[in-house]
This record gives sequence, structure tokens and C-alpha cells, in this order.
Amino acid sequence: MGMALVMQDRRSSKRLALQVPVDINGGRPGMTRDISATGMLFYSDQAFAVGDQITVAFRLGQNEERSTGTVVRSDAQQTAVRFDRPSSLAAN
Repeated sequence: MGMALVMQDRRSSKRLALQVPVDINGGRPGMTRDISATGMLFYSDQAFAVGDQITVAFRLGQNEERSTGTVVRSDAQQTAVRFDRPSSLAAN
């Protein structure tokens, strides 16, 4: 008898698949894969450690956002960060 695995999305905010340049810690370039009001996933040549506190700056349209957050997942090419405060730009 087979068993079905149902994954529940625990995210509290909708993710937007947006590729926009991101500035990490005031000088390291990256590119977002997706953004939500509570965090983002970005590509970068630099790996970050889980638990690192980072600052990211990005533009959506004419508006610029600067957010601080905690790295929650990272590998050699992409990093997921949870914002300390929800992003007003990504929530819209």
C-alpha cells in the first residue's frame, strides 16, 4: 500500500519570482531569485554561514529597500535570508 506525502507551505508571505540586483553588506553584488515580505533568496559568488546577520539593498521599480536579516540557508551559490522586519516593498 502506497503512502502519499503532502507538503504544507509554511511561509506566511507570498513569494514573488523577481530577478533584481541586490547589494549585500554594502558592496557585494548578487541577484535575487525570489522575494517576499519576510525574506529573499539570492545568488552570489560569496557563501554566507547560517546565522550570519546581513544587510541587503534592492530596488523594486523606483523604490529602494534596505533590510537587515539572518541567513537561514546557504550553499556555494545561493543564500536565503529572513528579514528582521517585513519588507514594505515586497509585500505590495
